[in-house]
Amino acid sequence: MSAKVVIKNRIQPMNERQSLEREIASDEADMKGDYKELSRGDKKLVENLPGFGVNSPSNRKSLDMRKKALVNGQIPNLTRIEKIAWERREKELTLEVRKRMVPMEDTQIKPGDPSYIRNASELSKREHSKEYLALAHELKNIRRALRPDDPTAGNLEHIRPRRGEMGSS
Repeated sequence: MSAKVVIKNRIQPMNERQSLEREIASDEADMKGDYKELSRGDKKLVENLPGFGVNSPSNRKSLDMRKKALVNGQIPNLTRIEKIAWERREKELTLEVRKRMVPMEDTQIKPGDPSYIRNASELSKREHSKEYLALAHELKNIRRALRPDDPTAGNLEHIRPRRGEMGSS
């Protein structure tokens, strides 16, 4: 069993998926001519505008893109063994990401403070590097997959260390 977790696409949080599903339903209704917010006369006007027909190429393309995004962002079905491997990987990544984060106190310094520029530079160096962003992206995806009903699963701020805790410098 490999602990390597491969996630090709960004896993969407539940609230984002629900919003996308509503947009798709609305687009499909529009393509059928169900403009709920328009009167019958206004519907005729809209349908006769160039590029705004119910089956215009731009409407179909937009709908197809939304459907593709919804499919690509699905939460994978995990076996029990995969779930255990992903939980193990989540712990490893949490420690690694936490080590690379600047302490919480450094993120709360205001621009007027003399140490602001130094702290902003340190944050940029640590948390905007390609390596950190790849680790953070993987961790967010794993957390979203393991906790599909948690809207904050992709938020890493709750693991940010305080000054003096393990993993901060």
